[in-house]
Amino acid sequence: GALPTARTSWLPRTLVRTLQAHPDAGVIVMDGPYEEQLAALRHGRLDLIMGALREPTPSADIEQEAVFEDTMSIVVRAAHPFGAGFDSATDRLGAAQLQVLHWLLPPAGTPARRCFQTFMRSHQLNEPAHVVECNSFLTIRAMLLATDYAAILPTGQVVSEAARSGLKIMGPPLRGCRHPAGWTVRLGFRPTRLQQAFLDIAREEAARLSG
Repeated sequence: GALPTARTSWLPRTLVRTLQAHPDAGVIVMDGPYEEQLAALRHGRLDLIMGALREPTPSADIEQEAVFEDTMSIVVRAAHPFGAGFDSATDRLGAAQLQVLHWLLPPAGTPARRCFQTFMRSHQLNEPAHVVECNSFLTIRAMLLATDYAAILPTGQVVSEAARSGLKIMGPPLRGCRHPAGWTVRLGFRPTRLQQAFLDIAREEAARLSG
């Protein structure tokens, strides 16, 4: 199972290396809402879910393992009016700019959405009343490139492809928006040798993502 944190970089890089070492391995990747993936995991249709972890653990028959801490960043199109002269490494958007932006946000109740709420409160701002909720990176990217919307995305998901995708990261990762990422398995899960090789590679790739 693949959640947004894993889909763009972490999982693909892990799969490429795993298949290079085990070219006959069969792989099925499933995305979709977390609740659907969790149900599939609990009923044996998935071996594991990779991505942001839930706090607290949502069910007594699963267990989660944190592998790295992910951060969130504000992303806009490179030609966004706020992007002119903006230094992505050091500059930060001010409260007045944050207040007038139109937002593409992760679904309510997700770790990323809670991070955004915490971030807005730190600027004494309420969460926008009207937002577009979406967890598809392809849809978000297409909408960003066509509008002056801003999105909140996992830093690891966008940092490697922002420039070539015509996107711009608006400042360092958001303060107070760190959340654990890793994998979720059924309680007592004992990986096969192939699954263990996959998990070992996933740890190595996570270390690269977190710097």
